[in-house]
Amino acid sequence: MDSPGTPGNGVHFRRYSYPWLAHHAYLIADQESGVAAVIDPFRDVDPYLEEAWRAGASIRHILLTQLPGSFPSGHTELRARSGAETYVGSWARPGFEAMPVKQGDVLEFGRVRLRIRETPGHALEGLCIEEFDARGDCAHPHRVFVGRTVIDGDLGRPVPLAENGYSSAELAELLHAPLQESFRTLPGETRLCPGHAAQMQGIGGGELTLEGQCRANPLLRPVSKEVFIRHLTADMVESLEAVGPLRGEPMRVASLDEVLKVRRSGAQLLDFRDPADFSAAHLEGSINLGLASKFEEWAALFLDAERPIVIVADPGREREAAQRVVRLGFPQVGGCLEGGLQSLELRPGELRQVPRVSAGAPPDSGGSRQVLDFREEPRGEPVPGGIRLPLEELPERASKLVPYPRLAVLADSVYRSSTAASYLRALGAADVVEVAGAAAAWERRPAG
Repeated sequence: MDSPGTPGNGVHFRRYSYPWLAHHAYLIADQESGVAAVIDPFRDVDPYLEEAWRAGASIRHILLTQLPGSFPSGHTELRARSGAETYVGSWARPGFEAMPVKQGDVLEFGRVRLRIRETPGHALEGLCIEEFDARGDCAHPHRVFVGRTVIDGDLGRPVPLAENGYSSAELAELLHAPLQESFRTLPGETRLCPGHAAQMQGIGGGELTLEGQCRANPLLRPVSKEVFIRHLTADMVESLEAVGPLRGEPMRVASLDEVLKVRRSGAQLLDFRDPADFSAAHLEGSINLGLASKFEEWAALFLDAERPIVIVADPGREREAAQRVVRLGFPQVGGCLEGGLQSLELRPGELRQVPRVSAGAPPDSGGSRQVLDFREEPRGEPVPGGIRLPLEELPERASKLVPYPRLAVLADSVYRSSTAASYLRALGAADVVEVAGAAAAWERRPAG
């Protein structure tokens, strides 16, 4: 649900939420100067234009915390209808008209001052945008738009695109300094506005605080570069190679109704999106194998070579997913969902959302929720009452776990936990949550 407009000191602020795509967009309007800015606009731009008009402002700035990919962006239409300038990170190669911005650049209109903080990592061109009161305390921002760099209880994983030439470890190394050095100079009460609409239990969405996120996520506390990289990239491939067309017939594109029909007849739904996007919204019965993960190590455990496979992926990434599955010896890739999850904008009833719990506040295992511990190398004290289980043994033991009324999955990485939890849900487990954060393997000991 959208947050209400919250005018204060002549500044109007609003958050827009699109839960089926796990996305937040924001509008800031200065009523004195009559200028507004929109951050990461969604495809339907009418709400931003109408809100700015009600606030007595015109949209003059469009800021993208990363290049659009996992959601249909409205920046092109908004620019055409408003005459606004579009800003992207200096590392970006956007393919559309935009103004590159770098660390320390400032936009100022009326009481609003926006300062750029470059945070390459989840995306090479990633930005965080600090908001100050230009006539008040300019030493510290009161709000930071963090895009998908920081999400509720977690961090955005590096996405190693072949065209960028950076591995997942190199992207994680780039992110270490902005988060561990620059970011930690901010006051604990600084509000964080994520671009990802997480479904977190006990934390909540929308505006977060830096102090709260430091408690929830050990990777925001002081930690060495080596440890940071190791935990942020756990179970990730080094890079995603560019792939050509599949051999034989072109991959078939299926409508939602067709996908639902073949699912009822026994087809496997494989969702290759980022686990954070998967947890926010997915089709019932889907198994999550993140495209950036080493899913080849797990696919043989969870896939049936005799059953057809339907792929769900971010638009434009379906071919990569299909190629990797076919190379593993699963020839029955029957097609992909047309438009990915973006096509379900008007069919929210078909979506399922999976809450995640903070790694800083592990789930209660005292009889109310059974913890399944898939960590390869547990550190610190074991989870009281938890069941230690190698991921490789899950298929043969799943029939004894599915009947539990409430389950929580703990693993070394979000890729591992999302695959395990989605597999259990696909088999019929009624209530499964995941422990968020790449630091889940060490959440029960002091960070260091």
